[in-house]
Amino acid sequence: MSGDGVGLEAPGAAPRRSLPFAALSVLTGINLLNYADRYVLAGAQELIKSDPGLSGGLRDAAGQLTDASLGTLAAAFFVVYMVASPFTGFLGDRFPRKYLIAAGVLLWSLATFASGLATSFTTLLLARAFVGIGEAGYAAASPSLIADLFDKGWRGKAVGIFYVAIPVGSALGFAAGGMIGAAWGWRASFFVAGLPGLVLALVSLLLREPERGVHDEASEAQAALPSPREIAGLLRANRGWRVATVGMTLMTFAAGGLASWMPSFLVRFAELSQSEAGLLFGGITAVAGLLGTIVGTLAGEWATRRRPDGYLVVSGVSLAAAAPLLLAVAAHPGRTATLVLTFAALFLVMLNTGPLNTAIINSVPARIRATAMATTIFVIHLFGDAISPTLIGMVSDWSGSLAVAVAACALPLLAGGLVLSFGGRSRAQVATDVGIGAARS
Repeated sequence: MSGDGVGLEAPGAAPRRSLPFAALSVLTGINLLNYADRYVLAGAQELIKSDPGLSGGLRDAAGQLTDASLGTLAAAFFVVYMVASPFTGFLGDRFPRKYLIAAGVLLWSLATFASGLATSFTTLLLARAFVGIGEAGYAAASPSLIADLFDKGWRGKAVGIFYVAIPVGSALGFAAGGMIGAAWGWRASFFVAGLPGLVLALVSLLLREPERGVHDEASEAQAALPSPREIAGLLRANRGWRVATVGMTLMTFAAGGLASWMPSFLVRFAELSQSEAGLLFGGITAVAGLLGTIVGTLAGEWATRRRPDGYLVVSGVSLAAAAPLLLAVAAHPGRTATLVLTFAALFLVMLNTGPLNTAIINSVPARIRATAMATTIFVIHLFGDAISPTLIGMVSDWSGSLAVAVAACALPLLAGGLVLSFGGRSRAQVATDVGIGAARS
């Protein structure tokens, strides 16, 4: 397969340099929808909590869903997403990735729409679980595809653009859940969020499949695909991948829990309505995340030119600096101060997105990138946001205050910052990580 075919299908037309960027635009748009559908639940959960028309689930004395039950709805997505990821990563390294992407988008969009049809806690839980299966296919295949669309000079920027969709898509989800839910009921927010994916699933079929490893070393790109056991050995021996994955796991625990609970925190402690909380937190997430992702991408490239673990150090410093700001948020020092501090904390958390994902992509051989990303996804969700929304809800119920649970999230942020800042690779280790696949093939 030629490495020129890296954009959108155009039968009979000569490949153009702009085609990789057209493909990146499609993938970024899908990623935006990915996070919007993921977090529409968080924007609407205070409405779901008090809806008498939704049966089942654990209830408090007032007959409303407990915070632990709401956390379980968020956790259902992440648990299934985590379990499905190794399988989708295995497929992503062996079959055309655009088909895996299209199938994933179609499945999660139908499941999001079905969430609005749920009449019981159990059916809503199942619908959110199927969203996790669909998004697992996309999350494993897309970074691998982007790595083959762009050479290493452009790869960090392309990954940064792709992950700009995290804050913007999350913001749309928070806003849609809060505003649409407040105006027309929480079910309508899921209907609106689910429809665009049906179109994007068809558009993704127009993507061209680039040659794997076309922009990497020839020996790395042409080596035979290793067995699952050999892949496990490659990852165990790769210090850069291990450090990045541990740091991302700690970040994901805190960030995933906060994304699920901050709209509710603002309703309870900043005296905002559900629609105001969804809109304001969505706007904060979008602006802080957009700026953080841009600054992080540029800072990561600058740091990497000066030291081999530059991406990791930039991520580590930003996470550690976010921890005290989160403690200040949990103290809820008034509406305006709480919102400003939330913006600053999210800016620093989101600053690491581009550098950390680029570090993972660059640390592994081209032919196992989808599997490596899928393995990272499995680990970060197993020990991260698959459990943190429920744990935060349980701590909130136990302590009687959601603020206590939010404050506890500062600890994994600080720990992740220290791991990334001081666990980086030497120049010799960088060379070992990049060349280890050729040595064992």
